[in-house]
Amino acid sequence: MDFAKLDKLVDSEPEKAYEKIKQMLNEDEAAKENVELLWRLAKACFLWGNSMQKKNPKRKLLIFEGRTYAQSAYSLDENSFEALRWTAVLVGSATDFMGPKERAEQGHVFKEAVAKSEEVTLKKSRNSMDGRI
Repeated sequence: MDFAKLDKLVDSEPEKAYEKIKQMLNEDEAAKENVELLWRLAKACFLWGNSMQKKNPKRKLLIFEGRTYAQSAYSLDENSFEALRWTAVLVGSATDFMGPKERAEQGHVFKEAVAKSEEVTLKKSRNSMDGRI
């Protein structure tokens, strides 16, 4: 799988990327546990959803769907920075469609994801520096 090409498609045409990745997931059972595909699908959901008007009901569906994919990726690999990143982004975005109580609950999930992503980033930086010393 050429992730560089897929990344370009996600960034330039998220709707097409969404369809392509969904097709991959439907055709290959193992793809449903591929962290790299799941966080990219979450990102495609976010980008496609945010290209729509705020009142468009499809936008909400895409944000919630993307949140599910991001959280799945994160649960498969808690050290994947991108899975953490898109979990935080989509949990935060989903709060736009929630009431105050749900927002507060999701705020805790968001804070945990951000804290964990900072921890993973710091760990990567340390490992990179250790290799140079």
